[in-house]
Amino acid sequence: MKLNTTANYEYVSRTFKPIERYRTVEFNRDFNLDAITTEATEHLFSAGLQLFKNENQNIGYALNTFTREGQYQGYLHRVNALYKAGKYGFKYDGSLLSSDAITNDGTFFKHYLDANREIFNLVAGFVFEQQQNITADKQTDALTGNSFSYS
Repeated sequence: MKLNTTANYEYVSRTFKPIERYRTVEFNRDFNLDAITTEATEHLFSAGLQLFKNENQNIGYALNTFTREGQYQGYLHRVNALYKAGKYGFKYDGSLLSSDAITNDGTFFKHYLDANREIFNLVAGFVFEQQQNITADKQTDALTGNSFSYS
């Protein structure tokens, strides 16, 4: 068995003016960020653990926090697992975001599950994917346009 750990910290000063996008589009989606244009100091921290038995059997957890001082705070939990033994396979990727912004609060739950078995050089199984994003206005408690759910 092997345990890998990671930790990262990113600081962005409120006076920083990027020439072009330096974070992925998925970053904004993962943290439920609207197109925020006001200047703010940002802190991005991540820490994670990944436990490996071998390349086909591992499980991991990561915590990411993102803060725009005075505007936004988000906590993103991620879990992943992979298990392949013989003809059986299992993969899971999931995340849960809890966010608090000036005008709204939200939770964003995403998960992907793939379970399968190899039969005569064919792979049979099922895949289930679901996303549920609930963002509510703090004053009215009404859902915002960013809210959605699918599976």
